[in-house]
Amino acid sequence: MARVGRGLAPTLLTLAALSACDGQELTLAVEHQPTTTTVPCDELCALRRVSADGVPIDRRSYRASADCRVLYDDLDSNLDGEPDSCTTTTRDDDGRARHAMTDCACDGEPEFCMRYLYDHTYRLLVLYRRSCGQEHADTAQTYHYDGDGRLVRTQLRELADDRVFQVTTFELDADGRAVKEFVDANNDGVVDSVTAYSYDALGRRAEAAVDVDVDRVPDLYMYYDYDCD
Repeated sequence: MARVGRGLAPTLLTLAALSACDGQELTLAVEHQPTTTTVPCDELCALRRVSADGVPIDRRSYRASADCRVLYDDLDSNLDGEPDSCTTTTRDDDGRARHAMTDCACDGEPEFCMRYLYDHTYRLLVLYRRSCGQEHADTAQTYHYDGDGRLVRTQLRELADDRVFQVTTFELDADGRAVKEFVDANNDGVVDSVTAYSYDALGRRAEAAVDVDVDRVPDLYMYYDYDCD
């Protein structure tokens, strides 16, 4: 059985950092679902992006070590069956992601290193990212919660000049799940993209419709796969 996971799902956490490989600083939605229930550490096995016309774009595959302490996230960006970027995440005994490294070419030389900081209630507070050859982080993504401990906003900050350059807010349903994500990519008060999430009968995130230009028409879809056998 997997270890108890009492923080954010690491497979979703790594998505924010992976985008750095293609030069974009996108932040995909991250859910905070504290739990004391033992769940399979590799429950999410794939994430597929498909265009609005139904054309596959790319695929992320997820797997874990036997003890669930190490998670592997491989991106196949051209759908040739070979990973084009690879992220390895290590977790602590409580199932919380602690460190991650993203190798943009899967050549064994990671470009980006991430560190996760939590509070005493296991809520993620900050995700730091740096170039692996540097001592100090260059960006920090902070996580903000409402009075009920639900994630409602993230801010992506450039540490060199202490500048917030991206803000993401979440609309929650009655169960505290993110059903919409609004990204202000320039921190100018204008929403630049909207993502709507839906869930399956087990309460797992199943699909996302992404409107990249806020014209109320989805431009691409993301599908979450839990059975890849």
